[in-house]
Amino acid sequence: KDSGEPLKQPTVLLVDDLLSILLQYTRVLQREGIRVVTAKNGLEGLEQLKTRKFTCCFCDIHMPKMDGIEMVKLYRQHEESTNPDGQRLPLFALTGNT
Repeated sequence: KDSGEPLKQPTVLLVDDLLSILLQYTRVLQREGIRVVTAKNGLEGLEQLKTRKFTCCFCDIHMPKMDGIEMVKLYRQHEESTNPDGQRLPLFALTGNT
């Protein structure tokens, strides 16, 4: 678990079930000096969100095991019970479906 200290380097969580998407976004973000952590489904993403500190999170909407909508819903519930100051992590939903 993190100590609660501010992040020295921006750190983004990417959650997507497609390896090609994770690799593409990781390369782009790392070129900008951003540290990237990845998860391949909503369950893994939720665990990462609960145990590490992130600057923000980008997640796919449609994934196996747990979709992005459910992951965000469960994380927001967790956040309400663990962040008395009301700070909320920016979460961005992405989809390749149009």
